[in-house]
Amino acid sequence: MGLGIRAPAVENNNFEIKSGLLNIIENNKYHGLATEDPFDHLDKFDSYCGLSKTNGVSEDALKLRLFPFSLGDKARQWEKSLPSDSITTWDECKEAFLDKFFSISRTAKIRNEISGFQQRNLESFSEAWERFKGYQAHCPHHGFSKESLLSTFYRGAIPQCRNRLDTASNGFFLGRNEVDAEELIENMAKSDSVYSEDHDRVNRSDDQQTKKELKSLEEKLDLLLANKAKMDQMKSVGEQQQNKVAEIKKIDGLEGREEVCFINNNETWYRKEPNFQYQNNYQQKPLYNNQQGGYQSNQPTQARGSFSQAQVPSSTTESMFKQILETQGKFAKDIGDEFKAVHAKIDGTYSDLNNKYMQLASHVKALESQVASLPSSSKQPMGTLPGKVITGFC
Repeated sequence: MGLGIRAPAVENNNFEIKSGLLNIIENNKYHGLATEDPFDHLDKFDSYCGLSKTNGVSEDALKLRLFPFSLGDKARQWEKSLPSDSITTWDECKEAFLDKFFSISRTAKIRNEISGFQQRNLESFSEAWERFKGYQAHCPHHGFSKESLLSTFYRGAIPQCRNRLDTASNGFFLGRNEVDAEELIENMAKSDSVYSEDHDRVNRSDDQQTKKELKSLEEKLDLLLANKAKMDQMKSVGEQQQNKVAEIKKIDGLEGREEVCFINNNETWYRKEPNFQYQNNYQQKPLYNNQQGGYQSNQPTQARGSFSQAQVPSSTTESMFKQILETQGKFAKDIGDEFKAVHAKIDGTYSDLNNKYMQLASHVKALESQVASLPSSSKQPMGTLPGKVITGFC
């Protein structure tokens, strides 16, 4: 035992601390950590000491002897550092213990919770009263008088609760004495707790219905999103098909054709066909030969090597369209022939595979017939190998 805590003498010579009680206290030590509650430790210690009672042994004598065994680490070091014989009563011990391990900031925080108490939204009267009492229990040294505490609770309650307190007090709750006022609050809290339980059951039923409705809405939303995804996919496929059609049109020369006529140095007209570059003879085709000098002589000299500004004769235009149509027809015919060749090849491959399948099926059927025709005596027992080769077995 440290020198700082001095327990009073015991007159009973047969006094002895039971080992079971000592083990319980030592297994529930307070170490002085920030996560530990010093008030909770004192409450537990009081309950443990209440398990043992001996005639002729005072509360101070028992608790001051046992309390050092309930401390560990930082708390034990604090107890050893106390001035000699500085604590001689249990009240002094509790006060010194709380002053050390219940920090000033922690005390100030709970004092603020008490002095600024306000009943919360959707908080019942009984719940508010229990919360207010909890603040006092966590900080017994808060320093507020009973009258001040009751007045603080009354002013922090919602108007409906204040009206109920005033109605039960002939119009003025704060005119009651401390004992009557606290008793009235306790009775109203008990009555309110019964009502609150029924109210909670109704709320739970409403909550379940709300959850069902929310679940139904979520399912509908998921269905709408799934349908939207399908529509987007169909739209994407449609756009891809349109792009393919546009590409086919470009390949066939139905879209984006550029016709450019120019005169080379030999006074010969040429046409640029960028979409027909499959063979060299499609790249540049002379529309008029050198014998058409009558028409070429009418062109200005500066037109050579540049784009012609003259109008093409109607006969030349007809020839150009005719050649375009012939080229398209030839290209379409070539594509059709290629498709026919591919289909023919596929048909031939399918026919060949079908024939092989029929031959294989016929061969398997023949094997089954041979196995079925074997005599029963030639069959080997399960799990053994034949002693000799079976002739005639394919």
